[in-house]
Amino acid sequence: MKFYATNQTLTPASAQAERWLAKQTGTVDLSPRTDSQIRSVAQNDLYHAWNAKIERAKGHEPGWAHRHNKLYIGLPILARKQPEQIETLRAMVRPLREEQRLEAMDYINCTKLFSVAEMDEFLYNVQLYWAENGTVLE
Repeated sequence: MKFYATNQTLTPASAQAERWLAKQTGTVDLSPRTDSQIRSVAQNDLYHAWNAKIERAKGHEPGWAHRHNKLYIGLPILARKQPEQIETLRAMVRPLREEQRLEAMDYINCTKLFSVAEMDEFLYNVQLYWAENGTVLE
């Protein structure tokens, strides 16, 4: 989402950004990030295509692969940056059944927080994991 910075204020650069901002309550922290800190659109497109392929191959509903990959591949990468938060999260989801753990991933930011380099690592690990489990991703 983009915002324009002018005279110590931020103006939404799109209708989507404006709708998002209108839903926020309290203080909103918008920190500037460089291009190298934000995962790329190409990475995002590839990842979504892979998720669809995984779900077709494994017979799961849409969204399952993303949740699974976040839980088992993404969180360990994120844990290097946020070890205390991830340990708290693990303690919370540990007693849950597998299905509930996957559902919990809908409420946890993970891949959205990745830099391009972290997303590269994530995609590599996703590709490796699924190849080892019978689904080749290209």
